[in-house]
Amino acid sequence: MSCSVLCLDAGTSSLKGAVISSEGKLISCGRVYCSSDYAIRLEALKRLVSSLDGINFISAIAVSGNGPTLIPLNWDNSFERPILWFEKKNVRYDSMESLYLPEVLWLKQNYPAIYTRVKTFLTSDGFFNYVLTGKAYSPVFSERFLPFFWTDCQLDDLTLDRSKFPDAVVAGDAVGVVTAETASWFGIKAGIPVFAGGSDFLMAILGSGVLKPGMICDRAGTSEGINYCCAERREFPGRRTMPHVSEKYWNISGLIPDSGSLFAWIRELSADSQLNLNNYLLTAYKKMMAGYDFDLLPVRGKGSELRILRDDIIRYAGSHSMEDVVGAAAYTLANAVSCIIRDFERNDLPVAEVRVSGGQAADTTWNMIKSLITGKKITVPEIADGELMGCACAAFRGLGLYGSVCAAAADLVRIRPF
Repeated sequence: MSCSVLCLDAGTSSLKGAVISSEGKLISCGRVYCSSDYAIRLEALKRLVSSLDGINFISAIAVSGNGPTLIPLNWDNSFERPILWFEKKNVRYDSMESLYLPEVLWLKQNYPAIYTRVKTFLTSDGFFNYVLTGKAYSPVFSERFLPFFWTDCQLDDLTLDRSKFPDAVVAGDAVGVVTAETASWFGIKAGIPVFAGGSDFLMAILGSGVLKPGMICDRAGTSEGINYCCAERREFPGRRTMPHVSEKYWNISGLIPDSGSLFAWIRELSADSQLNLNNYLLTAYKKMMAGYDFDLLPVRGKGSELRILRDDIIRYAGSHSMEDVVGAAAYTLANAVSCIIRDFERNDLPVAEVRVSGGQAADTTWNMIKSLITGKKITVPEIADGELMGCACAAFRGLGLYGSVCAAAADLVRIRPF
């Protein structure tokens, strides 16, 4: 029997939502920009949910979220200021894989009174699960990812209180049901089951259908992550290796932190809020096709990240037209993507397909430029926001329609021409 589910993604600066059918069709979707303040986020979630068509007929809910971010919940049910993923405290332990615990240890050491009054630390998606159900859990996607969250041994090593860290649930596991109070507040039905999702980049890989070795999920929004599915564990300088969403496979990644945000900033630099970047990108693409090489802007690299500094663009813009600025930025960003892909191939990791997920996936011209510069086939899912489709896969697994989230993705993710 056909049904639909509500899929939510808690991003750093916005909330995204969609109602998706069990046939993999997008019924409605929306996005609300907001700060990380928990009270503002709740109001934003209410606006988002009320804007979606088909919300009265959903059979389940699943949530993904940015990370590693933590929202401390106090014993009096108030919330402390979130510990955001990009606010690094420079507390690291080489022998520990956890991306969360060093930040909590920093909090304990520097603000012991706050640490003491915290009842539990919620992940960004765990926070919304708690709001919906009143139950505190930590969605970890699968047990392979536990060391990147927390384990009993890690907590003991750092002398952190085990009771402050919720039990783990994997994608598609039941978290609870929507409470009567929450249902009244958000305008949805009470008793709807809520299933665990996971970290946004993992849900994007899942929801893009990147499930086989040799495939890349180019998660391209404000930032851009190039995620390679590898059949075996491989580690080499400048790349991060983690488990993949497909059991027994591995994910090797490179990051371009300021990809999509760079184009938005160029619009601000032009002092023209109506600047049509797509026209400039189309002109740049035609010139590249004709053999024209734009200037390559400096790319600064450290570890797994490649970055284009805004100061370099300002200097370049001082003596070039806006057409040249956009063309050079596009050429440089596409070459940064190509650099990461070439790095994979130099390490005997052949690339079969690059599948784009996220906000940048909607820009056909930009995808064409990437394909031209990388020399790779670029594909785009019908539902470009992979995090939302990944949540749908988790919800449908929870409802019993599929035996695993990967089986759901293999069946539901479809590719559209661009």
